[in-house]
Formats: sequence, C-alpha cells, structure tokens
Amino acid sequence: MARINQNFEMWQGDTKEVFIRVYDPEDNYYDITGAQVKWKMKMQVFNGPAPTLVKETGNGITIPDPLRGLIRIQIDPEDTEAMPAGYYYHEAQLIEADGAVSVITVGRVTLNPSVN
Repeated sequence: MARINQNFEMWQGDTKEVFIRVYDPEDNYYDITGAQVKWKMKMQVFNGPAPTLVKETGNGITIPDPLRGLIRIQIDPEDTEAMPAGYYYHEAQLIEADGAVSVITVGRVTLNPSVN
C-alpha cells in the first residue's frame, strides 16, 4: 500500500498543503473511514540531533474524503521557519479503526533556505 518517492519541495516559513491518496493493492481508492494518520518529517542526518516535524489527525492532518482515501497535511509557516535548510525524509502511517498500522507514503522533502 505504500507509495514511495513521494517527494516535494518547499521554502522555510512557507505554508504548504500536502495531499496523500490511499489506494488498495488493485490501485482503487481505499476507504479510510475511522482511521487516524501520523506524519513525520525528519532531517536526513547521521550525527547529532535531527529536527522532526510531526502532524497527526486533528493536529495538522484532516481527512476530507475518507471514502476515496484522501488525506490533507497542513504545514504552517512556524513549522519550518526555524528548521535548517536541507533534505528531509517524510513518512505517513495509517492507523485503521481495527488498530492495523501501515506506512502509506514515503519520500524526500527539500527544504530550501528563505531570507524571510
């Protein structure tokens, strides 16, 4: 069910909406009614502390069309304005009503520097 290489680009301090669509193994929309979603964006570093941005259903994540598996992640300016520019890994997990957990998307975020 996971979609790989779901890469996107943004600038520090910008507003960004990220949409994820969940599909079943036959590539049909997957009904996520009653599910929860957790999304993380973590800097790709090997040493030292890595900034992490976390969003969850009800806190930056909405599910505007659960029957068609549509998820919306809202990234606000304050979420990234103090984060260092660079490459980040992002991953979303779906927690279904029955407790089943699965990774639904992964990719790279390019966070570009901003002079704002």
